[in-house]
Amino acid sequence: MKIESGENSPNARPLSADPLLQFLSADVPLRTLLEHGAQALDWLAALNVSPIVMTYPDAEGGMVVEEVSKVGLIERAYQLGWEVVDEGCEGVTFKNAVDWQDADDAPERVPGIWFSHCDCVEWEVDGGGAPLSLPSDRLRELREAYVAGRERLHAERLQREADAIAKRDADAREGHEILIENRIALHRRKGVEITREQAEREVEDMVQGFRGIRELAVDLAEAEASVASSADSKSS
Repeated sequence: MKIESGENSPNARPLSADPLLQFLSADVPLRTLLEHGAQALDWLAALNVSPIVMTYPDAEGGMVVEEVSKVGLIERAYQLGWEVVDEGCEGVTFKNAVDWQDADDAPERVPGIWFSHCDCVEWEVDGGGAPLSLPSDRLRELREAYVAGRERLHAERLQREADAIAKRDADAREGHEILIENRIALHRRKGVEITREQAEREVEDMVQGFRGIRELAVDLAEAEASVASSADSKSS
């Protein structure tokens, strides 16, 4: 009877395809990964939710809202001292934090999955006074601040891009004006007066000439590369 090794078996999954391998790159002790357990890490590897957000207190008593990767979640939680809870259930859980994800039809839904330190949320309670696993007003404030912050950053990025385009256009206009003035001054030194329209046509001819020289240089470089490649092929 022929016994096939695992790597040659037609039903074997390549080791490189194991989703857990990505977590070996995490900057945490191996023991920490083992504490999470394979089932929880499989859940995290298969998680198709974006973004992953962590909230935790900062040194000044404020609150940090940080987007992390899947591996980054494991690393950051370890750095913050969040204790792993392995109850054999699906999902990555921490003793120091709660996690939640808005339902698709939830009002004012915030996309992503959130992991928040217990000090960063206020708790609703049931009739007997036991805490429920759902943050209340503080969570709404946090979400609103988070969404507003993302919108502000997006608006600032668009403004920076618009400012950069406006500056580029202004610089181009200023450069064009300098070229026109230089052409008029050049002719004047020769005792010839030309109109602005004539100077603009000369500048445009110069620009087109420069473009033609550049295109010619590119064509020559490509031709030389092609000849060199052909020569290498023949010699080999």
